Amino acid sequence: MPHKHVRFCESLLGLAGYIRAVLVEPMTIDGLYSFLNSSESAWLIKPDFTEVVLAIDVLLILKQVTLVGENHIQRISS
Repeated sequence: MPHKHVRFCESLLGLAGYIRAVLVEPMTIDGLYSFLNSSESAWLIKPDFTEVVLAIDVLLILKQVTLVGENHIQRISS
């Protein structure tokens, strides 16, 4: 049964913020996905690959990350 509330840890915006905090050095999408689903990650929910890609898209639109080379994502320092 659907409900009106989405927990922050289940939202794309929350995941995008956590990804931005984790990107201290350039990472591939696969490496980032593996980290988010590992026991080292402090994120409560283990996102699927589609959610990770959509959260990265949010960060790209907001100009918080950039693509480096062919397959690495890097945080833009502000």
